[in-house]
Amino acid sequence: METNFTFIFLMIKSLAAQLLNLQFNPSLPVANCANAIANGFSCTFSNDFVRVNCWVHIHRNMQKQLLTIKSEKLHSQFALDIEALQLAHLVDSFNKAAALYAEKWDAIGEDLNETVKRQIEQCLQHFAEEYCDRYPGWFEGHATSHPSHNNALKSTNNVIKMEYTMRSQLPVAQFANMACTIVRDWSQIRNPEAVNFVPFNSEAPIKEKDYEETYGLICEKRKMLTQCSDGAITRFIAKKGLINLTSEQFREYKHHFHENLWPSFDTYVEVHMSMWAVSIPIENWTSGAYSCPPFLKKHKCKHLIAVAATFNLTSIPISAKAIVLVRRKKEVALPKQPKHSFVIELL
Repeated sequence: METNFTFIFLMIKSLAAQLLNLQFNPSLPVANCANAIANGFSCTFSNDFVRVNCWVHIHRNMQKQLLTIKSEKLHSQFALDIEALQLAHLVDSFNKAAALYAEKWDAIGEDLNETVKRQIEQCLQHFAEEYCDRYPGWFEGHATSHPSHNNALKSTNNVIKMEYTMRSQLPVAQFANMACTIVRDWSQIRNPEAVNFVPFNSEAPIKEKDYEETYGLICEKRKMLTQCSDGAITRFIAKKGLINLTSEQFREYKHHFHENLWPSFDTYVEVHMSMWAVSIPIENWTSGAYSCPPFLKKHKCKHLIAVAATFNLTSIPISAKAIVLVRRKKEVALPKQPKHSFVIELL
């Protein structure tokens, strides 16, 4: 398998040089947990690369492993803790939180009967050995601003099956012709001179719904703390439901993440989810970074747009404002008065 991937990567590199005059040297493969892909990549390009392991594959694998835990409550909590760990946006925080995660579930297992304890130990051992030691590149902070899964690429498989092969297994010669057709079609729609030109997105596109969510956030008047430096704005936004955001909470938040001092895994999750930090450059606010889960997943969020709008770096369309205002008006409308009914007293 390794030689097959090496051959594929060599062909891609060679064709890029011949057809596009491009020195193609990627440095971040999404290699899942397949060593053959990573080894083929290193043989072709460089040993100095950041290997990303698809979070979706790991999530599915752990869901299968957790079926051995018969307690539905423990099963669910184990999975939720893994999802919280995946949102770590710093490498040091992930390493510390992973150790605390193991300590937490070791302690939980000690208080249960031998059967459940053994089930938890098996799942915890598999998780620690496979996804904390061997393949740790699945959390969001491992490769900032890059995807943590390859779902978008794999969705292309369905397009090929539905639009071209019709889910049929083609002979080699027919498949080769079909592959040429696919490459031709996809190349044409990326041609800027084509009628149905589909451009590549260099950044996450902001849509009308994003602006609606942003204006809804602005209307909430959520508590925020701001720091301004040369050419950049950093703002800390409290999570929904946190009425006050004090300077003391802000200092505690920064201290925890700077020193990686967490007394327990639950404390890590609580502090990590208590507020979000957004940092945007004034010259190009769309290249800003944020620590909230939506931004880590989609590379855009309402918090980032809200901060940019607050400092007049962008504007929210009137149509988005109108939709939010109409929705809020319906929510605060007084309920209808109940109709009077006849009351008959039986004496």
